[in-house]
Amino acid sequence: MNIYFINDLHWDFWRREGYTLEKYFDQYFLPADVCCVAGDIANDFDKSAEILKYLKSRYFKVVYTLGNHDYGIFNKDKYKLNLLKTEQKKHAFSKKVGPHLDGTIMKVNGVTFGGGCGSCDWTWAKQNFKETDDTDFFNRWQEWFDGRWWKMSCNAPMVLFNHEIEKLKTVAEQKPDIFVTHFQPMTCPIAEPYKNDIMTGMFVFDDSQLNLKPGTIYHFGHTHSKLKMEKNGITYLNNCVGYPEQMFLDAFGKFEKEDFLIEVEDKNDRKSLLQTGEKSEISKV
Repeated sequence: MNIYFINDLHWDFWRREGYTLEKYFDQYFLPADVCCVAGDIANDFDKSAEILKYLKSRYFKVVYTLGNHDYGIFNKDKYKLNLLKTEQKKHAFSKKVGPHLDGTIMKVNGVTFGGGCGSCDWTWAKQNFKETDDTDFFNRWQEWFDGRWWKMSCNAPMVLFNHEIEKLKTVAEQKPDIFVTHFQPMTCPIAEPYKNDIMTGMFVFDDSQLNLKPGTIYHFGHTHSKLKMEKNGITYLNNCVGYPEQMFLDAFGKFEKEDFLIEVEDKNDRKSLLQTGEKSEISKV
């Protein structure tokens, strides 16, 4: 089974540049059995649904998680009056497009995907901005996310962070073959420009607490710097599209689309789901 890994589509920005779905696909995607998308699909819900439905027409299965842009409630979104809370937007994705990874496990041909959007734990921020106290961190988070972008039911940062981290840890205990978060694991390097921005700390967490098994593929996003590396037996992937004319995409080297097309052995003893057309399985953990 071939899986193409990609993230940070930001389709609405490319659409405004005059890209059609076909042109966008040809430029940034490769044919495969499964497409795995690690969040930040688009700001606008309608545009997110548009690109995801198109991808579903090109792949046998699309496995995706949501990112911080997908969680946002934006004034220009025509669905804003119906989607007043982030939780409502998450439900709308599942209803209109299909279920996404959110503290869940999904199986395709016996290959297990698990994960969720993710959450920071302040570890990276505290290491890199030692002069900043917790109150300042929390105020920055609430001003940006709970005030301007995200509309969570809970506005206590630590309660939300702990809830999201526990979801990831519970999924990781199931030892999935492919682990997906939008937030970046601390194991992976961060490009220099992002290191100087305290807001980067809002999207990075200590992944050592997950205790993933060797051989796991860890697909993440958010920082717009392509990366493919192996550490402690785990393969880390970031195949970001990013914004038009964006800098830093090649901060860690020149990666090609083919670097993110990976063949994974089917684990089903019976006839392949890809041949039978049988639906994948998804479950809460």
